[in-house]
Amino acid sequence: PECGFAQRERVGMALRRLERLQETEQEDDGVVLVDPVNLTEWSLAWRADTLDPELVAVLLLVVASPANRDAMALQYAFGRSVGEKAFAVNLVFAAAQRATGLSMDEIVAAQMAASRGASDSDMIGDLMMGHSPDRPSVDRVERAIALLRMCTSLAPRRSRPAPLCMLAWLSWSMGRGSAAGLFLDAALSIDPGYGMARVLTTMLGTGLLPEWAFHSSAAASADTVSADTDSAVSYTHLTLPT
Repeated sequence: PECGFAQRERVGMALRRLERLQETEQEDDGVVLVDPVNLTEWSLAWRADTLDPELVAVLLLVVASPANRDAMALQYAFGRSVGEKAFAVNLVFAAAQRATGLSMDEIVAAQMAASRGASDSDMIGDLMMGHSPDRPSVDRVERAIALLRMCTSLAPRRSRPAPLCMLAWLSWSMGRGSAAGLFLDAALSIDPGYGMARVLTTMLGTGLLPEWAFHSSAAASADTVSADTDSAVSYTHLTLPT
């Protein structure tokens, strides 16, 4: 999407203010400034072509956390109840992070590679890996992709890898592996060590498709996944401002 310099400057300024506020609040009492579950649902109603810079900054601040990034991607795809479960699981992951010293991306990668089971954490890992016949909501995913593309274009360069990884996973969830690869290449060009971009690049490199791509139903006939067709949105040329 085309974004003007003034728009990006306003987003950058708002994001810096929020980052300073977040640091102050965390030092004081660990207050969470924004509820990610409510933010995810609210943001689906935003118009991508008339975004408030303050709202863009809030979204970028929240998705900068790896735990929020992945849970919000799942919530965009599968709905609020999955988001609530994902955020509850992330509290467990955060405790594991403190206990082990591993990064959140390392913990999530280990969970994604672990054996499948019946717990919420296993369910979340299965959804991230596409090990489920349950189809994402095409309408929610398309709205999220439009929103995140605009937010990424408005974001400071340093803040783009997280939404780019969300775009990659959401594109992959629709069977658009080529588009997902473009988003991951963009993320890695900014931060070659960005954990989730590397995890998703490895996953896509195996040719893995989500299980739901192979399950059809009459009720979902309008939402058919077509691998690499990119019919809803063209990603042939992904350009971001420097």
